[in-house]
Amino acid sequence: MKKWFRKLQPTDQIELTIACRWYSYHFDTYINSIYRKKMYPRMKLIRHASLLHDEENHLFWIGPLYTTFKNKLCDTETINESPFAKFINKVPILLSEYIREIERWTIYIDRVFIKSHLYYTLKSPIIVYRGLIIPKDSELSLYMTGITSVSTDIGNARQFAFTLYQNDDNGDPIPYFESEYDSYVIELELPINTLVIPMNICTIQEENELILISQGICLQTSITTEKVTNWNPYFNLDGDLINRSEGMLSYTKINATFIPDDSLPEYTKFNVSNIMDNVIDDYITL
Repeated sequence: MKKWFRKLQPTDQIELTIACRWYSYHFDTYINSIYRKKMYPRMKLIRHASLLHDEENHLFWIGPLYTTFKNKLCDTETINESPFAKFINKVPILLSEYIREIERWTIYIDRVFIKSHLYYTLKSPIIVYRGLIIPKDSELSLYMTGITSVSTDIGNARQFAFTLYQNDDNGDPIPYFESEYDSYVIELELPINTLVIPMNICTIQEENELILISQGICLQTSITTEKVTNWNPYFNLDGDLINRSEGMLSYTKINATFIPDDSLPEYTKFNVSNIMDNVIDDYITL
């Protein structure tokens, strides 16, 4: 894949570097809300906006930067401005203005990832892993729609399988209770000609992550119950670090083969729950 990246045109390298970096920090949730045609939570959107428009978080957008591609473009000369830089020290900010910026940048990411065909076509099958955590007794979907994150490292998948990254409507993190969630790790074989993008072109942390551009379904071949050492602490609503009790955690491991359906994600309007299209008085900050 590194040879593939080096053979791209210089402008394509720059655009793909920027798109990967933006996708790795919040824009994955924005653009998948569009691709999967789901509503983005209004209060979560406001929380993101209130945190990300200031100077401190502007600096977080442009660093830290991480790449395994020896990508000289993944630096603060290329990525020197937050996608929300126009809001720094701007008071007040309308939520509608923030939504317009999200639309502008998600259109950019869609053009780079999908419309410009800047994805890699697998030349041979590979094994990847996907960690999932869902409410207890919920049905696990094996359909892959939008842009799906997978890892070449099962350890990263296990971490996602036991960590909550959700917030309630007020923007507060949802506490983790093992008795309320089911954890899964899917060991997935991607066949020849599957379309992927390696996120280590430029990202915020080392995750050995690929994003799956091809749409399709996982065909289950086997299922087992596995155990892993209980290692992963979490923060409660008061911000206290809670260490889980010693012992082993159980998860369901599914072996599957990915069956592409030859379609790609389709861009639609960015929809927000419980909000009108023309917002003139919903301020992020006063």
